[in-house]
Amino acid sequence: CVICKDGGELMFCDGGEKNHGCSQSFHTACVGRSVIPEGDWICQACAQLAGI
Repeated sequence: CVICKDGGELMFCDGGEKNHGCSQSFHTACVGRSVIPEGDWICQACAQLAGI
């Protein structure tokens, strides 16, 4: 996880079809989520860059 620097079950920023994302990994708890979302997920930094 790029936030806490620990391993485990991680989700990756893929940005979806239009935005490529940064491919960095995150724990759900480190980004304020309780579960890994289904489908594409984009981190806050990439969402801001994409204007989302």
